[in-house]
Amino acid sequence: MNIRGMVIAAGVAACMGPAIAHGQTDLGQTDIEQVWARARAVSPQPLSLDREHAEWLEERKTDESADRVWDGRWTFSATRDAAARRLVVSEDRLAMACVDFDLHDCVVQQAGSLMARDGQLYWQIQYGEEPNGTTQGFILLTPTAQGLKPVAWSFDGLVYSPPILIHDEDGRAYVAIPGRKAGTGQYNADRLYRWTPNAAVPLTQIDNESWRDGLDARLPAGLHVQKGVDFSYENLGNVLNLSAQTLLWRDDDGNCCAAGGDAWLTFDIENDALVLTDVQVQDAFASIAATVPTDIYDYAGRWMGCSHWGGEEPYDANRRAEIEAAVTELRCSALQGDGEALKAKYRHRQALLERIRSLGE
Repeated sequence: MNIRGMVIAAGVAACMGPAIAHGQTDLGQTDIEQVWARARAVSPQPLSLDREHAEWLEERKTDESADRVWDGRWTFSATRDAAARRLVVSEDRLAMACVDFDLHDCVVQQAGSLMARDGQLYWQIQYGEEPNGTTQGFILLTPTAQGLKPVAWSFDGLVYSPPILIHDEDGRAYVAIPGRKAGTGQYNADRLYRWTPNAAVPLTQIDNESWRDGLDARLPAGLHVQKGVDFSYENLGNVLNLSAQTLLWRDDDGNCCAAGGDAWLTFDIENDALVLTDVQVQDAFASIAATVPTDIYDYAGRWMGCSHWGGEEPYDANRRAEIEAAVTELRCSALQGDGEALKAKYRHRQALLERIRSLGE
């Protein structure tokens, strides 16, 4: 497994290939189901389109504007993706000029290639403006006699990292692109593909979304995952190691302040889908209680409580009184001073000092 270094941070807004104009469409269809089917046929991630279709069916039950919104989204996707499949890109310009997905003020942020035993895959990460705002996108390309051809891409994220090449025990190759969406939820924009070099369809989307549908049921009662998770894609020897780590939220935690501990998730790939195989939960208080003196444990409990109540909204007089009572009981106004006192007390015990400092981050 080699990643050939062609990683370049650039500031060039040039583009290659024919423009993909927003708002244009050659579909000639008025039925939204037909528009969706056309978008799915040219999308490099048809499984995501299937989830969008299910989401649309649910939304239209209560939202009269759902048809219009999704029709516009799928019309744009179908037009852009069909045009992308016609692009041919010169390898020597990949690091300096944006593959043309019609991003305004497009900048190439990174470019490079992945080497497998039987083939090579090129990639580019670019940044620019879409009608809905700032976005970042990636494009994966395979070499042909005519030049590099896009085979997979996504512009759903705000931030993407370079592709990662991994293999399973049977020698199958996979390409993972870590990504995050915009917003306080920092939801995952990761893409995962099975890579079959030289095949007619070299990249096959792996379903890396459905596993989350059953996650909360495997967590202790009262705990849930509220934001994106931190995936890890790697090989340990010849073994594929797919895992993720996430904070846990209690049912009454604010969005800012997860106080339910941590969870470690492990996965397999079965039938081109990411399958959750194990969930390990570490309770925040249990972890601290087992490793620190009583005064640090008490401080940790106050810190978590103050973080929680500090993120709550006083939406009426009763709620404001409840928040004020909790803050008073926890002595939140004295928390910073008490933390400094503990740091001074344990200044010669580095592990405990780091634990105290971590609570204030």
